[in-house]
Amino acid sequence: MANKLTVQSLNDKFTAAVLDSSNFIKESKNYAKDLFKKGSRSGTRATLYFDGMGETAVNDDVESENAMSVANMNGDVKQYGVPLVVGNAKGKVSWTVVEERFKMGTVDEDLVKPTANSMAEKLVRQVIDNSYLRSTGVVVAAKDEATGNSGNFLALASALASLRKMRTGMTLVGHLDSDTMGYLSSLPVTAGVGHFDATSEKLKELYGDAAIGTFHRCPFIDEPFMSVVETGDDPGANCAVAEDLEQDAIPDASDTCTLVIDGIAEGVDVIKKGSAFTIEGVNRCTGAGTPLVNSPYAFVVQEDAEVADGEAELKILPVYFTGAGYIPTVSVAKIAEDAAITWLTGAEKKYAVGIVRAREALNWTPIEMLDIKGCENGSTTVPTMSFHTAFDGDFNEASNDGRLDTLFCGKIVDPRLVRTVYWEL
Repeated sequence: MANKLTVQSLNDKFTAAVLDSSNFIKESKNYAKDLFKKGSRSGTRATLYFDGMGETAVNDDVESENAMSVANMNGDVKQYGVPLVVGNAKGKVSWTVVEERFKMGTVDEDLVKPTANSMAEKLVRQVIDNSYLRSTGVVVAAKDEATGNSGNFLALASALASLRKMRTGMTLVGHLDSDTMGYLSSLPVTAGVGHFDATSEKLKELYGDAAIGTFHRCPFIDEPFMSVVETGDDPGANCAVAEDLEQDAIPDASDTCTLVIDGIAEGVDVIKKGSAFTIEGVNRCTGAGTPLVNSPYAFVVQEDAEVADGEAELKILPVYFTGAGYIPTVSVAKIAEDAAITWLTGAEKKYAVGIVRAREALNWTPIEMLDIKGCENGSTTVPTMSFHTAFDGDFNEASNDGRLDTLFCGKIVDPRLVRTVYWEL
């Protein structure tokens, strides 16, 4: 591959930079540029494992079609162009390229504390300030091996979520407790909460119930449910689709799509450029019945959108899948045929909320939105809405087992059929 000759020199340079904090950010940025410059056009996709996942995950030969991060680490599958940042709050930084399998440097644990100006945040800001990364999105996963909580890594989520340069936003995943969810609710809505399932016995053995990085039905790796359509050298143009669905028009990453929203509340004259926007999947619930939002799609409005007669046309970049779930990637133009908007005002924030149905676009059968037993709606404030969908599911038998690594609120089997859309004003 193109970067074989540069791996060791980059390793030495980056390790030296880590030891000299004054050059840390500069060199890490140069590293990212150099790596993507040499690798992306040749078909190599760099996977950035920030903060490591522990020696076991890197060195064990783990076989799982559903585990994108682990599969990438053992080098058995090719990377499909989605930069991945994984953390365990242990203070280590490792960089891995699928074809080369090397690790680079360590950073003192103090540098990954959740402080506003931590070196870790600055590193992430620099790494994703790169055209290839911006065009494909970033997935952030975190697990504190001692407690099973996301903990220290949340500061990085905040840094990522605030970056409007990212075209597809960011998804944070982990063993999410109530404190974690409270923190996430204060982030911009570009910070979606993904959910990964520990389906492999080997992965459960490695990580336990708080499995991290086990991408259940991730469209970039899961076969045969999902497949990947390669449209060229541009990683932003890669698009995942369900096997049994046809999708001929995969949008270019540089093109904008138009999402028509009507029913906008009186008095709202414009949706401003830079507004955060997501299309979410289905909520999950904790053992106590608290709903958790699952938001794999994330966008930023590209132009100011004037509101006329309660309607606005939002210009956003094409939809690319950045999280986990059962949802295939489609362009905004294909799923935004009908959107009914409800406006909700929380304690400090106002959101626009709407339901997008995809019946005409992809021949999906529309279904009612229902609450599931044990997941009743406890609040109307985003992101704790309790919107649920089901397809041939028995809601009366739905239950919670309280395990966040396997929880999908009982009998929900197809959250593709209805979408909830919302953005912060």
